[in-house]
Amino acid sequence: MSSKQVVFDRKMQWIMKIKENKDIVFGAFSENLRKEHKINKWKELATLAQSICLMPLEKNWTYARDTLWQNIKKMTMLKLDNAKKTGTGGLGKMSEIDKTVLEIIGKDSPVVCGLGVKDSMNDTLSQCETQVDIGHHRENENTIKNNANPSVTPKKCKTLIEMFIIIIINKMHTDKRRRITIEDVCDSAKKEKNQITQ
Repeated sequence: MSSKQVVFDRKMQWIMKIKENKDIVFGAFSENLRKEHKINKWKELATLAQSICLMPLEKNWTYARDTLWQNIKKMTMLKLDNAKKTGTGGLGKMSEIDKTVLEIIGKDSPVVCGLGVKDSMNDTLSQCETQVDIGHHRENENTIKNNANPSVTPKKCKTLIEMFIIIIINKMHTDKRRRITIEDVCDSAKKEKNQITQ
């Protein structure tokens, strides 16, 4: 048996023990499940990991929870993310360890599926009804040349972030020599909200 297979088998043994105890180590606190129960179970898991040489003997149970488990989970998530991308050729096929990790954290978990939030700002901006160019910084002046369309209002935006972007751009358009603070944007957002609700 190769050393790679030995390490794989040891990790699989440890991951299966986590799976058996996932309701304790990852469960919500209740009258029946207290902090002490979780700590004791992680101590058992750490002892097992030490006995099969997955973690150093001088490390304690927090290493098992915060480093060993997190690194294994992270590798699984990298493989999963890579598998979702097209043209990547695959970082690696999902192993039995990876499949078990996904069973432990849950296939419908936000860790696996995400929160339904857009991946990039470009996706959000491309959905805006009006294309806005915030302009370029002039080399010799400390002002911003703004090519924004002043007729674009937060009322035309579909999301809160689009509204904030439009407010910032409009502020830049009207207050070219003044630095814009987050308080300015929030004040403008409150005014816009009041106007929209009236």
